[in-house]
Amino acid sequence: PTGAGDSFAGALAGCLAAANSTSIETVRRAVAFATVTASLTVESLGIDRLEQAGRAEIDKRFEELRRLTRFD
Repeated sequence: PTGAGDSFAGALAGCLAAANSTSIETVRRAVAFATVTASLTVESLGIDRLEQAGRAEIDKRFEELRRLTRFD
């Protein structure tokens, strides 16, 4: 149990709720954000790495993912 699934689900739900939209563009961005959140979670036990990263690092990793893929 890595917590990646819970992190993914929480980030996905949070992004969709914050955007107050379920458009395809919003869902794509939310899935990418959730993927980044889950990727940080699996770097350590529990949520230590995710807590340590903070929003700035999450946003940085999101932009890296965006550059590597096309989701918008």
